[in-house]
Amino acid sequence: AEKAANASVSALAALRQDVLDMGGGDIDALGWTASIATPNPKPGAEGETKQRAPPVRFVSPQGKHMGRAEVLRQLGLAGMTRDQCFKKAEEFRMANPPPFTSGAWRVTSLGNIMAEKGPKDPLFHRADCLFPIGFKSVWTDPATGTAYSSEILDGMDVQDIQKDCVACKVTWSDGGEVVREGVEDAWMAVREQQLESGSAADKASAAKWDANGCGKQSGLWNTDVRKRIEGMRGSVECFRYKFIGEKPEKHPSG
Repeated sequence: AEKAANASVSALAALRQDVLDMGGGDIDALGWTASIATPNPKPGAEGETKQRAPPVRFVSPQGKHMGRAEVLRQLGLAGMTRDQCFKKAEEFRMANPPPFTSGAWRVTSLGNIMAEKGPKDPLFHRADCLFPIGFKSVWTDPATGTAYSSEILDGMDVQDIQKDCVACKVTWSDGGEVVREGVEDAWMAVREQQLESGSAADKASAAKWDANGCGKQSGLWNTDVRKRIEGMRGSVECFRYKFIGEKPEKHPSG
């Protein structure tokens, strides 16, 4: 019984996070629960009984039992089109404009999206991120309290870069500043500077930053931030970008 209870709690927590990442509400707060269905024993070799792992069923506030896919359909999150994703995000952005706070981030400006229809490789978006020019955020390192301000720039407007590309400027509370081509490169430079000349606390914190995850401190990958940026004009035209909750592409078989 305890094992089944733990499994249902884990399944509900995983579904809750999926729904939040797709732009939905908090299913815990909405009254959803989970239960383990009664096991269905199957006869095995030589009369043995094999018992499959019992499936988790999610229970709506109205008491209806359903699987994960049905839950997502009921919440309007199962495979939306790009236009549907945009409309949902636009409504969220308009209802929750900057400045706003999400976790350790404070976003003061969303900037403007550079619409890129292709077929050339995009400069201002990727499959997992949009880079609006003029986006501004402040990330406060939970370990040290150091505040880092990020701003996304057009490389053409940066004297030391002067080409069409995403540039990122990062400043922080002890007077540090870097400007680099690319968000990840900018934050890697911040990390290197803190490791070299930061305070003992900042050095210790920067040493724990995942080198492969540098750039996430900008807030651009934060779900609450993405949900707003997706609702900005030009996002649908960014052809490589995948919206939160967007239905997967169908690939021809054979």
